This record gives sequence, C-alpha cells and structure tokens, in this order.
Amino acid sequence: MLKATKLMLPIIAVKAGRRNHLLDIDPKNIGKAFDMLIDGRYKKAEYPMIEAKYRNRTMIAFNEIGITSAQPQSIIVGLKYGKDSLRLEGDGVLVSTPQGSTGWAFSANGVYLDSRSEAFILTVLNPVMNPLRSIVIPEVDIELELHDKGYLEHVNIVVDGMIAGKMNRNNKIKIKKSSNKTVIYRFFSTDPIKEMLKGS
Repeated sequence: MLKATKLMLPIIAVKAGRRNHLLDIDPKNIGKAFDMLIDGRYKKAEYPMIEAKYRNRTMIAFNEIGITSAQPQSIIVGLKYGKDSLRLEGDGVLVSTPQGSTGWAFSANGVYLDSRSEAFILTVLNPVMNPLRSIVIPEVDIELELHDKGYLEHVNIVVDGMIAGKMNRNNKIKIKKSSNKTVIYRFFSTDPIKEMLKGS
C-alpha cells in the first residue's frame, strides 16, 4: 500500500498480513467491494502526505520521513519547527503524518493520532538520557540538522520504512506538508484502534 500511495491514484485497500490498521476490505469481500465500486456505493477518504527536500531531491511519504543511524550508535539531531527548536540525541527522529502514527512511530512508543487530525508527530527513536519520545505539533515546516559528533557517522534518510538516501553531518533536511494527498475508496467501516489491538 505504501508503494501504491506514490502513484497518486485512488486506492482500494484489501487486508493482507498481520497489521491492517487502514485496510477495510477482507479478502472474502473483494467481489462485493467491486460491485459497490461499480454502483458508486463507497466513500472517498483523503489522507495528507509529507515531503522532504534534501539537497536537490524531493521525497514524498504517506506515513513518515526520518533520519536514523545506520550503525549501533546515537546521532545528535537539531530540530526546528515553527519558532521552536530542540536538540535531540538517539537512534534517529521520525516525522509522521496522523495515519503514520499507527506505524513505525507507534512501535517506537509514539502516540496514536486520529487520521482526521491536522498535525504531525515527532518521534525520537531510543532517546539518550531524555524522557521525551513523541510530541504532536501543528502542520508547520520542519528542519532536521545532523550535528557533527567529531567523527564520521553513517546516517540514513528513511521514507515510509525504506532507505531513500544518506545524510551527511552538518546537513539539513526540510520536511513539510505535501500538496499531494492519498485517496482511499472506503467500502466498509474501519476502527484503527481495534485493528492495532488485534495485532498486539
């Protein structure tokens, strides 16, 4: 599904695997869903996407964009959002959409955010000497800067769980709400919280 969101086409979400937080069609109901599609008996659900700019490259995500250490050591990240700024140390930092709160961010002890919320979630992966793990902020522009620790570090840029590139020290990545949205055709009611509890 995450790959399909990059096509910018409407999606029909059929349940597969163990986690189905945003998928509403049970495989046995595929035929019924297509009948409903033909009859126009469905709802269009829109989900925000985020995009990142690093150097001359633009990356877009449905769930999250983050930077993570590629080796077993922490990284120091300077974080700016709106007029606020933080300095964080840990295995990485994720910027997630509301629907992304049920994914990687949630696994990292982040908060659940209703998909109708107009906000981002910032999640610190394994924070060092810091109780802060996750905060909810408005949909403002975000800047992540990889601080120099005095030696060469290997840091990945991660987009929807896939490594999208490498980031160098003292470089910045800028993240903001994308003008693109993902449209999912809904045929049956869903309850993300119940789906999450099923997978636990």
